[in-house]
Amino acid sequence: MVRRRGASDRVVVDLGRLGDAGVDEPARGGPTTSQAGPARDDDGPPQRPSRRDRARVAVAAGVVALLAFSSWGMSADIRDRDRAERLAAAPGGVLSLADAPRVAWSAATQSSATAFLPGLVVVRRDVALHALDAGTGVERWRVPMATGAQCHVSSSARGGTAVVDPLVCWGGPDTPDQVTVVHADGTWTRRSLGAGVAWAAGTSDGGLATARLVGPAPPTSQVHVSALDGGYSIDGRITQGQDAVVRLEDATTGALRWEHTLRFHPVTDVWSCVTVTQDLTGAATTYSASVRPPEVLTVGTLVEVYGCGIQGVFTADGAAVGGTSSYSIAEPYVDGGILEPAGSGQDGTSALRGPHGTVTFGAQVLNPAATDGTPSDVLLAGVGPVALRAYDARGTQRWRSAQGYVDLLARADGVAVMALLDGGAAGVDLRTGKQLWLDGTLAPGVPGPAEVPREAFTDGRTAALLVSAPLVRSEDGSTMSVDVSGGPTTLVGIDVATGAIRWRTPLPGFVDQVDAVEGHLVVTTQSGLPSAATGLGDPSTPAAGTVLVLR
Repeated sequence: MVRRRGASDRVVVDLGRLGDAGVDEPARGGPTTSQAGPARDDDGPPQRPSRRDRARVAVAAGVVALLAFSSWGMSADIRDRDRAERLAAAPGGVLSLADAPRVAWSAATQSSATAFLPGLVVVRRDVALHALDAGTGVERWRVPMATGAQCHVSSSARGGTAVVDPLVCWGGPDTPDQVTVVHADGTWTRRSLGAGVAWAAGTSDGGLATARLVGPAPPTSQVHVSALDGGYSIDGRITQGQDAVVRLEDATTGALRWEHTLRFHPVTDVWSCVTVTQDLTGAATTYSASVRPPEVLTVGTLVEVYGCGIQGVFTADGAAVGGTSSYSIAEPYVDGGILEPAGSGQDGTSALRGPHGTVTFGAQVLNPAATDGTPSDVLLAGVGPVALRAYDARGTQRWRSAQGYVDLLARADGVAVMALLDGGAAGVDLRTGKQLWLDGTLAPGVPGPAEVPREAFTDGRTAALLVSAPLVRSEDGSTMSVDVSGGPTTLVGIDVATGAIRWRTPLPGFVDQVDAVEGHLVVTTQSGLPSAATGLGDPSTPAAGTVLVLR
């Protein structure tokens, strides 16, 4: 790395020298059962690193960040390194949205969920994971994997996919007793989890969270399904159920990190608990109902468990958060801490757990979908008919707006980009609450609530809003349904400060997922019309799709 004396804040990296070592032949995965660790000297106490050593570490960290950017095919000449590093690490952060993104490369996939390792885009085809170079799309390695395997870790409470190393893949409902751990160099290990795993998910730090049901199976007579003309009805009340043992363990070794038991609580809303199966083999259609197993979701290192009469949220060290044992909701807040919303509408409140205690707010605090990586001392709260208001970090209200909004899309350069109830977006000054601009026609021809943006990204100056046209589809050949976010999708670039539309880019196919990954946009699409009969991303019915890396 060379810094020119007297030059502007400009970093020049010789990528040729730095990138040559050890890349002649991509590593291939194998059924290894152990990983070699770094060499250690155990003959004495650890030595305090010298100033020169610390300087080398700092330089190496900067080189790693620049190499991460360059691995996506961008120029190694980065004029504002600090800003680029903030954006690459921020939720929804993109290095540049000054111009409309273009497709750099694309590749086929058979999964609606794309995974990411540093500098790699990981797709599934048939019975293998394929790691593709983020800059070129060239395959670097492949690992055999069951078609139903699940490798997703959310990057934030709003969704998105985390960049992880290692990548932890649970075998899925068809192979629930198996976990595979894949490293960025293509090496991998696989081990058995034993019997009884109802659901599992990996975490961003190499952990595996599992849920196992314990206790006697409840009677099936609690739920009744009756055939009706053109459908069915469900009635009953689930008063007996199973507890769930939730464990977080090291995905590679199985070493236990923590364990909790979630107690079952009676459920009156049976629709939220059961899956109905239709049988067309007889003279008349019959239906049967079964209780769905609990699911495990992970947001970084936060573990969420949801099931019939079972709910719990746990931090990386096993602390239970999110309210009572029967009703737990919690999510990481974008600037740090754990956000616990409670109630809804006019009665909604929030508590933010941070390193200095818990602060309570008189409305539901909004988590932005995207930021420019700069923390803010202003927290916005209020959804829908509830007036937007701002609080400081101590919970003191700063201002209150007469206008209500439905979502906080992006926060950048002192402006909050808000979604409007009737479609479109508006810019609000974070300091005063003044509405700076409003645009009700982000995507011409997409009217009303269907135009409410469902995802957002930002480079700090431009916000890219994802707007989908309504999708009308047939359920059974006779009835129709409308999915307001399932049709053709447009990415709209809007100036954060003025609201001026900078560009519009139609995205091909039917968009399943758009991620901001190490400062770049990656789109996962299906090439065919989504069906109402099979859930999007259902691993048992993989869709033919495409992954597109935009620059």
